[in-house]
Amino acid sequence: MDELVQAHVTDIARRIYDLQTLRQELTQLLAQCQHGKVADCRIIKALQPYTDAQMPAARPARSSRP
Repeated sequence: MDELVQAHVTDIARRIYDLQTLRQELTQLLAQCQHGKVADCRIIKALQPYTDAQMPAARPARSSRP
């Protein structure tokens, strides 16, 4: 049980770190792009979640057999 809880605590810590890093990057991006519109920023657009229509088609897995 302790290992399971520790694994969750570690995962949460990683997610918090990732979100804090993302916040720092976005804050820096905002400071650099103050003269334009966020809607025109290709980086922000790339960070937006995909809709079902935008999802790339899945490619079939290749077999390792000849």
